[in-house]
Amino acid sequence: MPLLAGLPLRIIDHQEGTSFDLASVTLEGGNVQIRIWRERGPIHTGFSSLTARFQSFDSLFIMKWLGLSTSQGLTGTNISAVLKGVAQFLVRCWHDIDVAFSQETAPRTIAELERIRLAYDKARWC
Repeated sequence: MPLLAGLPLRIIDHQEGTSFDLASVTLEGGNVQIRIWRERGPIHTGFSSLTARFQSFDSLFIMKWLGLSTSQGLTGTNISAVLKGVAQFLVRCWHDIDVAFSQETAPRTIAELERIRLAYDKARWC
């Protein structure tokens, strides 16, 4: 993606499924791992710290943590629109995300993101 040319990201994995419209690409750079995947139509974006890759957070929670007003995060069914949104978001917020997921601050960031996710789930289901 040319829009990401100035960021220290590299593709570390990609997959294309033959059924259920599955596909994914995983990027890494700095302290961050980003996974963009399509599953049965919708496209999603998740973020994790390289120090805790098993704890991934949907872009909605990252955006809420950054104080951005959003109702759905970086998701949708139009691949071009989602990728453009991901690129614009990363160019604008890369430094904050990278610092937040550094080894020193990742535990605190992850705890805050977990609180945001829990509050979201509680509001959604209760």
